[in-house]
Amino acid sequence: MNRRYNFIDISRGIATLFMIETHVLNSILKLDLRKNIFYDIITFFNGLVAPLFLFVSGFTFFITTINKKDDLRKLRKPFWKTLGKILLLFVLGYSLHLPYPSLHNILRYTSEDQWLKFYGIDVLQCIGLGLLIILLLRTLISNDKIYSYSILIVGTIIFFATPIVNKLKLDFLPVPILVYIKDINYSLFPIFPWLSYILLGTFFGYLYFIHKENNEISFSNKVVKYSLITSIVSAILFYFLLNENSKTSYSFFALKFSLVILIVFLFNIVSLKHQKSFKIIEKFGSYSLLVYWFHLVLLYKKIKDNQSIVELIGYSADFLTSFIISFIIAFSCLGLILVWETLKTKKIYKYGILYGLLFSFLYIFLFTYY
Repeated sequence: MNRRYNFIDISRGIATLFMIETHVLNSILKLDLRKNIFYDIITFFNGLVAPLFLFVSGFTFFITTINKKDDLRKLRKPFWKTLGKILLLFVLGYSLHLPYPSLHNILRYTSEDQWLKFYGIDVLQCIGLGLLIILLLRTLISNDKIYSYSILIVGTIIFFATPIVNKLKLDFLPVPILVYIKDINYSLFPIFPWLSYILLGTFFGYLYFIHKENNEISFSNKVVKYSLITSIVSAILFYFLLNENSKTSYSFFALKFSLVILIVFLFNIVSLKHQKSFKIIEKFGSYSLLVYWFHLVLLYKKIKDNQSIVELIGYSADFLTSFIISFIIAFSCLGLILVWETLKTKKIYKYGILYGLLFSFLYIFLFTYY
């Protein structure tokens, strides 16, 4: 990403590293160690990973497409390239939920529960849907201010409508559609409320863009100050004054949202003064999608006796062991990043590997029977 916007990759890199730790901890930590304040604190901060990813996705979309808006509106090459990247998120999201690596076995052996897992909405589908919405809005609205405030309104409506939607009986809808609306079955990131983070991130991308030329530091300082105040007030409301369910609590959403804003703009201030201090973290941010896919393969791919690494370990690890394994996986992902960066300098090798992997997957998926 442009040096001017490296704080975005830093924020996404931090989220990526915490994502690895979150998945490891949730998969192997002993159950009796999940009943203390230390675990509760870790869980709270791990709960900021998805909101941070979603917020940065919307923020990045506005920043990287602002100079291409005419091309997007006129459906030129940048529009189709952006649309292709968005569709890739859906493909990757669903592919990670495939019950079997071959179409033959999927059609023949998939159980009802496995279909429900396949339909489940993960963070990739949520990001894809959010980006698709703001891309389509961009094709309809040319004025940046009207476009951004329209997104703000939609994001705010989704936020306030979440408790209402969660109480609605929508069982008449097909499951593949219903999972996008409510957190049922294996759907972890439905529209309500998760899409709000992407849409509000897009709006803050607009605010940042219109202030960055004249007074970037001053603007970021104000955002950090007000988001810190908001997070403190929201924490007091949620933990001490209100008795609310975290899934439907406005104060809890405001707490997480304000902390996400605080993190992003705090890293903007720090990175402007120490540009070379976050090189490794930036790499994780730049290749977050690659790391997301690779670390899930390492953790959950069946390797021995039809069991994955986390299934072989089970809920038997303490905190130290969990953190060590998280570090090993992160280090492995860094190795993959460095290899990929090397291949990028030789496009023929990079695209040869890409097309090779793609055709290999399609062959296995379509023509094998295991």
